[in-house]
Amino acid sequence: MKQTLRQLLDSLPIGALIVDREHEILYLNEAFAHFTGYETDELKGSCLEEITASPSESLEDKIDRLFQKETPYFEMETRYQRKDGTFVWGSPVRMLHPHPADDHGQSILIFVVDITERLLLQKKLRRTEKMNALGLLASGIAHDFNNMLTVVKSFAELIKSDPDDDEIRTQALERILATCDRGQELTQRLLKMGKRESSGISSVNLNELIEEVQFTFSRVLPSTLSLDVTLEDNPPQVLTDEVRLHQVVVNLLINARQAMDGRGTIQIETGLVSSDDPELSDIEDRQEDSYGKLRICDTGKGISSELLPHIFEPFFTTKGEEGTGMGLSTVYDIVQEGRGFVRVTSQEGEGACFEIYLPALN
Repeated sequence: MKQTLRQLLDSLPIGALIVDREHEILYLNEAFAHFTGYETDELKGSCLEEITASPSESLEDKIDRLFQKETPYFEMETRYQRKDGTFVWGSPVRMLHPHPADDHGQSILIFVVDITERLLLQKKLRRTEKMNALGLLASGIAHDFNNMLTVVKSFAELIKSDPDDDEIRTQALERILATCDRGQELTQRLLKMGKRESSGISSVNLNELIEEVQFTFSRVLPSTLSLDVTLEDNPPQVLTDEVRLHQVVVNLLINARQAMDGRGTIQIETGLVSSDDPELSDIEDRQEDSYGKLRICDTGKGISSELLPHIFEPFFTTKGEEGTGMGLSTVYDIVQEGRGFVRVTSQEGEGACFEIYLPALN
């Protein structure tokens, strides 16, 4: 390596390393050694995949594509295992092939930025978003259970007031049992929601998911807000992570509720759209034959044209200290990971519509 380039790389505050065709580390600077907790001599000569804890096949494939000149560079968030066994995350600024001092194209130059703290912060903020949603849900459920207890107590007192009236006693007991059944159904749904864990990509019935969300979310809406649900006759089966899609729907519904200042209508629609349908003509990267569609609209204050391009950016919020700026960013990331896309239309004062498209199996 030319001395000038070495001096430049050694002075950088971000990690830099050079890897050959066999993925052997030929050079690393002090910043990368500090990032991984090793001494430079300990890593030199080792294989890059030995310290990466991300899916190695993906990393290996991307590096090989560089050497095969299929792409001039790539960027990839990668998890590294430090010498002490802990994990850190790095985001390559660029992986360049060939690197500036290699006249024969036998090695690549990689820059790595430590993004560990940023990812941890994002995770905490997303957990905050989830807790906010659970808090809103809990208040609504508590109100619902309080109403049920009021019904049970009222009919129990009615029986107590005249225990010898068989007709009153029978009717009261029927109402009490019906109320208990309703409470049991609600409890079972909440337990199912609480125990559900992400199990990866699977076939998800959009109609069933919306019906489940509707059952729960309708209980946190005030009487001045209504939920209007229209389901596709041919239930769309989408390929996604059900738990994460549930999170997408809840986030969008909470945003819609907050945008309407206690009065208005939230519309939810499901649909099935062919890839060649005119409504998808503006989406260039569609790769599936058909997409399951989820549309959530509100009649709230809408989003201004100045703010609309930024709503999916991490940490961007219009809610001041009450917002984390991770709700819509999380929605976007989840849909992108599911090979889908999001479209939003809105005008200030005229509400907002979010449309989610995910690969369909129909």
